[in-house]
Amino acid sequence: MDAAKCKHVGTRGKNTGVACKNKANTGDFCVKHKKKVRAALADDEVFGKAAKAPEAAKAEAPKHKYSAFQFTLNSQQDISKMSAEDKIGFKKLMKMVFSEKHIGKYLKDRTSPDDPSKNVVSIKSEYYFEAGEKQGRLHIHGVLKLTHT
Repeated sequence: MDAAKCKHVGTRGKNTGVACKNKANTGDFCVKHKKKVRAALADDEVFGKAAKAPEAAKAEAPKHKYSAFQFTLNSQQDISKMSAEDKIGFKKLMKMVFSEKHIGKYLKDRTSPDDPSKNVVSIKSEYYFEAGEKQGRLHIHGVLKLTHT
């Protein structure tokens, strides 16, 4: 009577799908492939729960850089000699120039000369108006904060 053959089938490398040719010594497997009897984890009350699928690796976001620029713009006009319309005009002009929509026109980017706002993630500007102490000229002080790649 022929001895029973091992029931192991290869799962890795060049032996994938190839049955073991050794003689089964104990049970259904040879000495090399003898498997220990283990309690099925699927039936276990703690480990039997299905595991969560692993989260997909998130694409690494580009690192952000931060730049801050202080500025002063002078109207070169004495506030006492300016009309209300001139003051309103200067205020509207500064609000428009430092808005997120328009500030990109005044920036230069060496990595993107055609579109300087391409690498800009966010722009914030803070400013206030002031009249000079000596000559009374209306001017604006501010800070421009950029987050960019």
